[in-house]
Amino acid sequence: MKSWHIVVFVMGVILSGFLGWRTTAVKLNSLINKTTAELHKSNDSLNKYAEMNIKLSNMARAMTICFDLSEYESKYYAVIFNDLSIKDSIPDWEIFPATVYVESRFLPNLVSDKGAKGLMQLLDSTAMGQAKILNIQYNRHTINNPFLNIVMGCNYLAEGIKKNGIENAAKYYVAGPKFASRDSAKDYINSYDSEVMRKFHELQREYIKLCYVYKGVVCENRQ
Repeated sequence: MKSWHIVVFVMGVILSGFLGWRTTAVKLNSLINKTTAELHKSNDSLNKYAEMNIKLSNMARAMTICFDLSEYESKYYAVIFNDLSIKDSIPDWEIFPATVYVESRFLPNLVSDKGAKGLMQLLDSTAMGQAKILNIQYNRHTINNPFLNIVMGCNYLAEGIKKNGIENAAKYYVAGPKFASRDSAKDYINSYDSEVMRKFHELQREYIKLCYVYKGVVCENRQ
């Protein structure tokens, strides 16, 4: 083999090794970047999970303080009301438990003299209408299911909020879409509205206070 052949051969080996190393380095760098991105994504998920746990804990604690509920009941209701507020894009979740409190004091088996039933004190006609909207199969037991009673009642309340604003939500709930023209029941409607909104603001103040107990944790922007 001639000397220049040897030189070319050696240079080829060196170049091949360099290119192989470079290819490996590029692959390694890509793997590092991908792993780093996945770690950031995982950390973001963990942070969101932690923030949600803090939020639910604060919601539950606020309801325990304002409504004298057990810790278990408050945790159960916190999950439900948070889910419903997200579903209906209503940041003021406090309006839901405030209405339940005024309607039934959180007594799931309560039946009024007018036949209104459950936590949200629904009439059968209202419950059937909401069940149809929500695609819930309705039978004589549906209205007595505490969870479904809340879901149907809160959906009706959410309709009122979207149409008339949070300030008129209670009036809509107790008197229907034509609450403004029901002069004969005006005093009752206003009294009911005042009680619901008083509990609403009381619960909201307590929740905000609890949010600031945790350093660096601020209540979500409700603008």
